[in-house]
Amino acid sequence: MSFGVMDQYGRGSVTVEWCYVVREKLQLCVSELMKVTIAEFALENDWTGAFEVTGYTAYKTYLPTSPNYITFHANKMTYGYAWYDWCLIQFQHDGMTEEESLCPAMIVGIFQYKTHGIPTPHFVQDLVYSPEYISDERLKDDTTYVIVHVSPDWLPYAKLEKEFICTFQLGALDEFVYIVDAKYIRNALYVQADIGGNNASNITYIASLPNRDWGKYFEHQIENT
Repeated sequence: MSFGVMDQYGRGSVTVEWCYVVREKLQLCVSELMKVTIAEFALENDWTGAFEVTGYTAYKTYLPTSPNYITFHANKMTYGYAWYDWCLIQFQHDGMTEEESLCPAMIVGIFQYKTHGIPTPHFVQDLVYSPEYISDERLKDDTTYVIVHVSPDWLPYAKLEKEFICTFQLGALDEFVYIVDAKYIRNALYVQADIGGNNASNITYIASLPNRDWGKYFEHQIENT
């Protein structure tokens, strides 16, 4: 994905070139939210020049909460449909433990920065490097990032274990979309939209306990009846 030179408002061209020949022939697009989020982060950190990222339609990782590798998809077209997986993602928050500071999130993009010298979340937020230093040293960030649209409310996994089903809503697009290191994905989530009685701008989602933990949940329920 190539981003052209941007003006002061973040306006610039974005072109997508697929490695997979069939996708390139079909000229498939990617999520607009993914493109806007990457461009906005660059602009907020004083980068208006051209740059490139390598995007992925899936991310395979091992989570301590699961005995097997898990694949997360973020793809505008898979078998004729959009496929954006859900997860619980970790955020740092003062006064909260790691177990408490989890948010339900939809993964809308997966990528790595390809250009040297561009400000990235790791360089700017974790290492607190200035954009000037990053550019002068032509630093290269090999982190795999996910772009997530998150809920403004916390959802500790312990709550899912206790209640089995929890509901939530996603936050406003201009406030609750983040670029996050993929290593902060903590759990996969099975989520369905509760479309009954909701309008498109205020959808309630239903998250259920992953089936690997159903046995423990029902065993606990039986013990307490």
